[in-house]
Amino acid sequence: MTYKLLRMEKSKRKHKKYVAVLENTKTNRLKSVHFGDSRYEHYKDQTKIKAWKHLDHLDRARLKRFRDRFRNMAKKKYSAAYFAMKYLW
Repeated sequence: MTYKLLRMEKSKRKHKKYVAVLENTKTNRLKSVHFGDSRYEHYKDQTKIKAWKHLDHLDRARLKRFRDRFRNMAKKKYSAAYFAMKYLW
């Protein structure tokens, strides 16, 4: 399936930072992907919203360790790991 990113919003789900709203290009159905745990820091908030910028840690060693752990999970396009890697790490 192919999706198009429509928008990013601050998530209303408990302990989640953002939600990516996607549209299936064939069926026009919407899909929501919640990502980022609001209880933890991330490397750098690169969304346009910047609602969680105060949790940026900018530690390169932590960035490398996170990417090493999540590299395979983030390969699945439009997954929560994909969006976390792209916009928070």
